[in-house]
Amino acid sequence: MEMITFGDKHYWNTGGKWSETASASAEARAKKAADMEKMLAEATKEVKYVGAETVNRMPCFAYTYTLEMNVSGNTYTGTGKAWVGAADGLPHQNDSVFKFSSYEQKSHIVYEYDVNIKVEKPIL
Repeated sequence: MEMITFGDKHYWNTGGKWSETASASAEARAKKAADMEKMLAEATKEVKYVGAETVNRMPCFAYTYTLEMNVSGNTYTGTGKAWVGAADGLPHQNDSVFKFSSYEQKSHIVYEYDVNIKVEKPIL
């Protein structure tokens, strides 16, 4: 699945076909973001500074963390490592593992800034 957002429109590509839907209002998106921030803050149980490291030639501060959250009566646990730019304070990389029951999800996220890309509205 692929999703592109332009203003108040979402474009979804599923099975090679694009469709269009309206996105939530700016107010609804802000509330959702605030709710997510609160949930992540409550789920964060331990953060440790592990030292200075370089990610993609960028000097960073590295941190490990553990998360535990309860969603609809189910407990999700996870561990991760995050790299925050020493000069800009922005996230530059995040690796994590989350577990629920016998299910495990791993992610590796790399953040890039000031990248010169062009995204065009899909043809429906």
